[in-house]
Amino acid sequence: MKDVKVLLQDAKDVLDDLNIPYGNIVRCYINYRAQSRWGRCRQVGRNEYEIDISYSLMDDDTTWEAAMNTMIHELLHAHKDRMCHTGEWKRCAELVNREYPIYTIKRCSSAEERGVTVNMSKYKCKVVCHACGNTNYYMREGKAIQKIRRYGIASGYRCGKCGSHNLHAEVL
Repeated sequence: MKDVKVLLQDAKDVLDDLNIPYGNIVRCYINYRAQSRWGRCRQVGRNEYEIDISYSLMDDDTTWEAAMNTMIHELLHAHKDRMCHTGEWKRCAELVNREYPIYTIKRCSSAEERGVTVNMSKYKCKVVCHACGNTNYYMREGKAIQKIRRYGIASGYRCGKCGSHNLHAEVL
């Protein structure tokens, strides 16, 4: 298991080297319950932030770079102007990617990109785009998946990758 404090310090060193400011991190911990996100940065006070990282990234089987991508991503959020993935956050992420090619800081990424083994048995539904082949798995059949199953192309939902309406949903 990786040490979250060492990971945080390494991420701070990267941002310090690039003169990218960040707020005061009052708590950084491993989240053992998070199933659908790699990490989270939450503002808990004026210029004070709390970061949690998914336990799956902290496992010894996952690379240090995959964990650092998430820690840097969350640390970039720890600033009053960078809570969204646009504008200042995006500019800073592009700077890190340019100066440190070993990292790939972006808005979201898959388990395959992170090198994390996913237990597929917990997923109950999948949605496939017939235009580009993009496949997404879901733990429950929400209203969106029900509508895609019922109406298909006329459902009003789009593929997140190519924007096509040609989606197919199925219960696994």
